[in-house]
Amino acid sequence: MKNNTSYLKLLSLLIAVLLFFSVNDNLTSIINPKDNSNHTTTWIRQVPLEVTYDKDKYYVLGVPDTVDVKITGPVAKIQKENVDRKFKAKLNLTNIELGDDQKIKVEFEGLDSSIEAVSEPEFITASVRKRVTKEFSIVPVVKNERLLLGHAVTATTTNNPTVKISGAEESINNIYEVRAESDAKTKINSSVNEEAKLIAYDRNFNKIEDIDMERTTTTINISVENIEKTLPVSINHIGELPPGYSLESITIEPESVVLRTESKETLATIEEVFVDVELSGITQDTELSNLKVYANTTSPYSVESSTVKVKIKVRKT
Repeated sequence: MKNNTSYLKLLSLLIAVLLFFSVNDNLTSIINPKDNSNHTTTWIRQVPLEVTYDKDKYYVLGVPDTVDVKITGPVAKIQKENVDRKFKAKLNLTNIELGDDQKIKVEFEGLDSSIEAVSEPEFITASVRKRVTKEFSIVPVVKNERLLLGHAVTATTTNNPTVKISGAEESINNIYEVRAESDAKTKINSSVNEEAKLIAYDRNFNKIEDIDMERTTTTINISVENIEKTLPVSINHIGELPPGYSLESITIEPESVVLRTESKETLATIEEVFVDVELSGITQDTELSNLKVYANTTSPYSVESSTVKVKIKVRKT
C-alpha cells in the first residue's frame, strides 16, 4: 500500500507539472499572440514610397522612390500580403521646414493589425529647399556622326520651343542649357521627325538630375539638304597603244556621276572626276567594266555610281 501511495503521489506531481506548463503556454499565447511558431518574417522589395508635402512651396532632396519593407506576422497573412502588396509606405512631410538632414520615419497604411512592418531605411534623411520654377528654351541637338556623307542639317526645331522646370533654387540656377537629344542610331539622309529626351545641363555639360520637368520628351524636326553635284567623268590615259595601232574612239558609260562631300566649300573646289584607262597591250576593240571613279581631293567624298564602263575602239595604222 505504501508503494502504491508513493506512485500515486509521483503521478499526481507529474500531471500537475504538465498542467502548469500547458496553462503557462496558453497564457503566453494570449498575452503575446505573435510569439509562436505560426509567425514568419519576409522582405518585400521596392515598395513605392508615397511622399506628402506642399510641392508648390518646397522641393525635397534625398527621398528614395522605393523602400524595402520587412513584415512579420501570421504565416497565412504574410503570404497573402506578399502576393497582394496592397499596403502603402508613406512619408509624411507636412510639417517640414527649410533645412538639411531632417529625419522622418516611414509609416505604413493598409496592413493587418497582426502584422508588424519596418522599412529599410527606417528613417529617411531629407533636405528641404525652396521650390523655384523657370521656363527654358529647348536646344535641339543632332550628332554629326549620324549624317551620311553628302548631307547636312539646315534647320532643327522642336514641337514645343520651351519647357518649365522646377526644383531647388540652386539647381534651377545651375541650368545652363536644356537640350533635346534623340537616342536614335540610324543614319540620316533626308528630313525626318524624331522623338527626343529633354536633358538639362550645367556649364560643364554635366546632367542636372534633381529637378522636375513639365514634360521629359519632345519631337525634333530635322531638315536635311544634299551636298552634291553632277560632274563629268574625264579619262586619264595610262600608257600607250602598241606600235601600229591608233585610238579610234573611247566612250564612257555613264558620262557623268553624282559626287557628295562633307561641306559646300569642299564641293565647290571639285569640277570633275576621273577614271584611269590602261591602253598598253590593247590591239582590238575592248570593253572595260567596273573602272573606279575618283576625285583629286584629300577631303572625304562619295560617288553615287562609283564605277563606270569604258569602250575602246582601235585600228591598225
